Amino acid sequence: MIVRMFKGEFEFNLKDALSFEHRMKPQYGIGYHATNEPIEKWMQLTPVARPRVLTVAASGDQPLMYAAYGASHIDTFDLTVNACAVMDYKTTALQLVDYDEYIKSVNRLKYLGAARHNETTLDIIDNMPARTYALMSNIAKYRPDVFQRDTASNTAEFPRNAETYARMQAAITKPFNFIWADLDNITNYISAQYDIINTSNIFEHYLWYGRNKEDIFNTITKLWPYLSAGGYILCTRTDSDLLSIFRQNNKMWQKMRARATFPTDVRNRYFRPIIIQKIR
Repeated sequence: MIVRMFKGEFEFNLKDALSFEHRMKPQYGIGYHATNEPIEKWMQLTPVARPRVLTVAASGDQPLMYAAYGASHIDTFDLTVNACAVMDYKTTALQLVDYDEYIKSVNRLKYLGAARHNETTLDIIDNMPARTYALMSNIAKYRPDVFQRDTASNTAEFPRNAETYARMQAAITKPFNFIWADLDNITNYISAQYDIINTSNIFEHYLWYGRNKEDIFNTITKLWPYLSAGGYILCTRTDSDLLSIFRQNNKMWQKMRARATFPTDVRNRYFRPIIIQKIR
């Protein structure tokens, strides 16, 4: 039975979500249990008080951080529905466990099959929103491999301290609005104006999967009417080709009344920020 559970372009089917064959489709692809992006550093680049924010789900960690530091509205989206399951797991855990147990419980998602009888994990799952409860509880039993198990050293614990966690607990009392869509089609499902649109390190995937710079700029052009004057689109990159594409497109930025900058003081080994501001 197909039940529409999310706003967006796909229809959710639990059987499909749990089958190995459907895992090869992007909308049921692997979800990341945690971000490896330096979100706190990137937030410094878009200084807007109480912003309205649209994010790529980024395992739920981007919207968690924006909420903790005063965002007035947050919409979040991802191509894979498993990202919503991770995000809902985290917003539920916030209300049930302390900081140390939260870090442990999120890390256990990498090996959910082995940890499926952990009482804390099961308690969090049992209290998750209806939209993802069946998905997560069945993943725990049958498909723990749908979560990324990369244990590379660049994957940091998030949040990094108990003080930020306390901010998150105070600010987040319900699930985020989740839109299940491709970045290229997200404008079919939004109508609001945003002060910050955080596209994470998504555009480099355009290049990796056979799309070109015209596709990147077409997507930015679609997003542009939903960005408020003075607002920011934040991109990050690990691919050097992406930086060249953005640097060499000054005519387009002028036409759009945009300012593209490439900060170097908050970059790290893996990610480089690209900021596109809509000039007032």
